[in-house]
Amino acid sequence: MNAFKAIALVIMTSFAMSSAWSKEPPHIAITKITSHPSLDLIEKGILDVLKKAYPEAKITLNNAQGNITVAAQIAQKFAALNPTVVVPITTPSAQTITKAFRGKETPIIFYAVTDPLGASLLKDLDQPTKNLTGVIDQPPVTQVIQIMLKVNPDLKNIGVIYNAGEANSEFQIEAFRAAAEKEGRHVREVPVAKASDIQMAAASLVSAVGAIFLPNDNLVISSLESIIKIAHDKSIPVYVSDPESIERGAFAALAFDQYDIGKATGELLLAVLESGSTKKHPPILLDNPQFYINEAVAHALGVSDNLIKELKKTYNPEGN
Repeated sequence: MNAFKAIALVIMTSFAMSSAWSKEPPHIAITKITSHPSLDLIEKGILDVLKKAYPEAKITLNNAQGNITVAAQIAQKFAALNPTVVVPITTPSAQTITKAFRGKETPIIFYAVTDPLGASLLKDLDQPTKNLTGVIDQPPVTQVIQIMLKVNPDLKNIGVIYNAGEANSEFQIEAFRAAAEKEGRHVREVPVAKASDIQMAAASLVSAVGAIFLPNDNLVISSLESIIKIAHDKSIPVYVSDPESIERGAFAALAFDQYDIGKATGELLLAVLESGSTKKHPPILLDNPQFYINEAVAHALGVSDNLIKELKKTYNPEGN
């Protein structure tokens, strides 16, 4: 009897997997709200893992170019395509995909989502919701404040620029504000609605703050250079939440390696492909940020080599 049950289980499992996608290469549909270096690296990490395991996989890539209406249209197109798995990158893309796939059983694996509870994607950070799971990147705002105060112990006012229409950003700003207020620092917030607002937002901050913090905000990071130019003209350090912005001229970041986390998302995708469901694959909450600093910018701001070494040792003892 036990042997029969074991054989039956193998048959059922094999049938379930073959009926899902073993008969033909899987079709993976990937979408992101916009294109900037961090999101592109996430996508590359996913694709590198996927193509190695499934060289014949059909892959559909779409980019909403920062337009939520286009994101919704992409989601509807994906729903009509009936892919094996959908991978939305960023909160807006995840929200439009889950809405378009409501009532379907297609597995959805998100990444670059900071607050999946507030975005109504998950009900529990430890459990997948129906057919949805993914990778959660919550920035370590308490440590970011600590770094700011090591660089400038007299820092009183910190500016932030963010897209008020993005739930991801609202969550990050609330957490950052709470961490700053706990240290007795004031946060001056400037919300923006479109790219043309960003330069004016930066100009309004530089005379009133001693540092600027930019969250993982797709609209803001897409216009990073304009913020950096205005801030650096006033010797204001710009702290960011992604490593790629350091190469673009930001001062420092405590952040997750986007390519490596893209690969981790790809590994989660492979696990879901193998099992045929997200049910056994809970969301992954990232907890290993690395410290990044643009030393040329640091020197221009008057930050000493000794302090740079101290920051690296404290917040990234294994090196960048």
